[in-house]
Amino acid sequence: SSQSVLIETVQQEISKFTDCQAITDLKDTMTKARLYHSKLLRLRKEMTDLHEKSKRLKKRALKLQQQKQKEELTRAHNLEKELEKERMLTARVASNHD
Repeated sequence: SSQSVLIETVQQEISKFTDCQAITDLKDTMTKARLYHSKLLRLRKEMTDLHEKSKRLKKRALKLQQQKQKEELTRAHNLEKELEKERMLTARVASNHD
């Protein structure tokens, strides 16, 4: 009878320690969850920042490409004008020679 009371008491004490360990494990898990949550928020912010930067760079690249095309078109137009002027001058010189 004394042994069974002693065994029951020991089992209750073991149960208390097990509960304490479970609470400690739960606290550790919650701490890790908070840590992972803060990491997730930081990564989300970094991804948003990178997305915005990428969007700005694409917009800038498009503007630069359009500007380059416009300059190239202007250059080609000016070259065409110069060639036309040379043709006109060449034609006049030939007419004056005859």
